[in-house]
Amino acid sequence: MKTTIITGLIIACAVSFYYKSFILSEIILVLTLYIFYKFLTTGMVKHTPELSLDFMFLSWFCAYLIFQGILPMKVDRYFITMAPAFVYFIILGFSGFMKIIEPKIKSKAIKSWGIYIILALVFLSSATATYMGHTPKKTFTMDIGESCEWIIENDPNYQEKVISSDYPNAVTWYLKKGILGGYPRLFNSPDEFADYLQINGVDYYIDSISNPHPDLKGYHIIKSFGVVVIYEKY
Repeated sequence: MKTTIITGLIIACAVSFYYKSFILSEIILVLTLYIFYKFLTTGMVKHTPELSLDFMFLSWFCAYLIFQGILPMKVDRYFITMAPAFVYFIILGFSGFMKIIEPKIKSKAIKSWGIYIILALVFLSSATATYMGHTPKKTFTMDIGESCEWIIENDPNYQEKVISSDYPNAVTWYLKKGILGGYPRLFNSPDEFADYLQINGVDYYIDSISNPHPDLKGYHIIKSFGVVVIYEKY
């Protein structure tokens, strides 16, 4: 019975996440973790504070995971909100691992400095992976900046135009105006997305993610900067 309830809630959470219902997903998540916690602690003479702490950090991590997962545009810095909970579970796992291998190590000296070596290797590996994944090449956000500068220089009335982008936050920053979010992947076809742009009276659409860039009915590409292209309405 307990397994059925938890399984049903997990499936419901997955379905709501698939349909991008953020509030419903969060509510189901909290309810699932709460019920699971009650199932585990039922019959316990004394509740362990460690278990309560584990569930608190688990709810923290999963709540932000759902929130960031539903966002159409994801940036590395968003992970900062999940980092404390993520680090907690890394430490938890590392502590459990050390409890298993420490009894097998006979030398006390090895026990003390061995832990520091392992920690150093973990942090060194993560730092190396981060550097390799972020090479000092020109990023698409810089391409977006150049695209916005081009619009500013070539259309003095751009503030009065309706502009859309699949990365509206960056475009808003550069153009200092409200930008309509437009995400082709949320539509069934390029034509359906083009209809969305025309219904909203979009004059310029800045695409930074699509590969290849779609053919949009009623729009044509007028300029490209790296991976970013600017569409203009005919």
